[in-house]
This record gives sequence, structure tokens and C-alpha cells, in this order.
Amino acid sequence: MNTNYQISVIVATYQPDLIKLIRTLRSIMWQQDIAFEIIIADDGSGIDYHQEIVELFSSNHFSDYQFSKLQNNQGTVLNNLWAVKLARGDYVKGISPGDYLYDRHSLRIIFDFMVANNAEIGFGDACYYQYDGSANPVLINSINRPKWIDIYRQQPYDYSKIMKYFLIFGDVILGAQLFFKKDVWLNYLTTAAHKVIYAEDYVVGLMIADMIKIHYLEKYVLWYEFGAGTSIRVNNFWRDKLLDDLYASFKIIQERHPKNALIRKALLFNKTAHWKNYFFRNATRFLIEPEYLCNFMRKKNIKYSNSRLIESSLLEDLHQKNEREKSLT
Repeated sequence: MNTNYQISVIVATYQPDLIKLIRTLRSIMWQQDIAFEIIIADDGSGIDYHQEIVELFSSNHFSDYQFSKLQNNQGTVLNNLWAVKLARGDYVKGISPGDYLYDRHSLRIIFDFMVANNAEIGFGDACYYQYDGSANPVLINSINRPKWIDIYRQQPYDYSKIMKYFLIFGDVILGAQLFFKKDVWLNYLTTAAHKVIYAEDYVVGLMIADMIKIHYLEKYVLWYEFGAGTSIRVNNFWRDKLLDDLYASFKIIQERHPKNALIRKALLFNKTAHWKNYFFRNATRFLIEPEYLCNFMRKKNIKYSNSRLIESSLLEDLHQKNEREKSLT
């Protein structure tokens, strides 16, 4: 077992689908030219797949892994925090069952990018997919996060614009696309712990408010299963929980930057998030930030994918396994 890792990959689980979990772990084990470890971070699942995971690793002669197991469900932020505390890599990349690293060199590309830019936080592109009626993965077009991607390409880097789009317009970066310098991410997760519970991508707002530059890697870094994450659930329970996280993150930001006018505006803007009257909510937001109307109306910067059945990719290779996966190889 190597203990000198360049990057730690945290697989965050809660009541996972075993088949998807195995595919995700394979996409990581297949990585080349990089020293990495896998940390399986379980948030108090009632079903324990510890033995199946160990058998999978053993059958693939893979020993660079750890388990982080919470006895009770404590939410995504704490689950990630405990896993990052265990991480031995210089950088960390999170992923969930059903999401897969894009190809066999994704970790190497992420690591080289972070080192070359001396970056504390970065993100890459996600290729969205869903399953069709025959359980085949199909690409989805017309989806991109963040929507206004060009602001991360602009030089010189405009901290105020990034802050406005992220904190006011809510154009957040998909959590699955992110990667971090370990010590920095550990610090921010610790700050947010017990306050922000589920939406770890909101913790990134604290980093933006602290003027930490977000570096954009213009390459696909993962396959993202659209429709499976917490952030897209639309029932009242999850809407309320995510709003609680949003307000909690803004409370932390306000305490750290009480005199920042843009942050005060963002707080006022986002207090309308729970208003049910669509017209009244958006009219109020326009009064708070007139630029909101322009961005509300104009076409987003969407990167379109080819929505055909996926061919000749790591994703196809993962699905070629006979996944009752009796052999787990």
C-alpha cells in the first residue's frame, strides 16, 4: 500500500445502489499515471456493503483505500468533513455512486491542473447522462453548470462578478465538478459543519466571499447522472432543507464580511427564495439587482452535448460488465 498520495477520491454514499457504487469505484480504480487513494464515506446507511467493496478491491488487487463510516445520518457536509480528515492526498476529489470519472486519465489531468495553477479550488466540465427505457446510458444536451461559464474564463479574474453570479444569481457550480487542495477544503468544511448540512456546494460560497480564486479546467472530468442528486429533488422536504443550508451559509458569510455591500445585497436578494408568488419574488429581485432581469431573460452559455447513445467510452466499458456483478471483477 502506498501512503504518499497525490490525490484522495472521496466516494460519499448514503443508501447507495450497489451496482452504481461498483461502477463508480471501477472508474476510479482504472485511473492511470497518478498516486491516489479511495475513501468510501458512508453517511449512516442502513445497508452496509463493506464486504462487497472489500471483495471488489481484493479481486482487482487494489489496496489503497479507507472507510469512513458514520453511525447515524449526519448530512453531506459532515460526511465529507470526516472523510477529508482521513485523506492522505494533497488534493481531494468528491464523487457519488452513479457518477464516474470521465476517462482513465481524469485524476492525472486534475492534479496537473491544480499544481500548475497553484490552485486551492477548481472545477471541470461534467458530461450529463440518464438511462433510457432499456437501461442504456444516454447523453443529455442543453445542460451546463455553471450556466454563465464565460465569467470564469475572463482575464483579469473579476472577483466581484464571480461573487455576484454565484451569491446573488445562484449560478452555483455542481458539487461533483469540484476539486480542492485538501487543507483548504478541510478548513472550510470545518467552518460550515453543523450549520450547512446537505449542500456542500454552498460552502464554496464562503470561499468566493473570501476572495479565493476558482480555477476552471476546460475539460470533461466526469460523467454525471442527472436526476439522482439532492440538488435536483423538488419535493418540499428537500426544498426546505436546501433553503436552510442557503441561509446558514449566508449567515456565516455575513459574519465574516459585515461591511461588504455586495454580500449585503446577496443576503437581501436570497431572502426572497422561499416566496411562493413567482411575479412578486422576481419583481423584488429586479429592484434589488437590476442586472438580474437581463440575465433572467438572456440565453445562457450552454455547452451542448451530442445526445446519442454513448459509444467507445469509459462509461460504455463500465456498463459492459454483467452487473449482478457476481464476480465483482
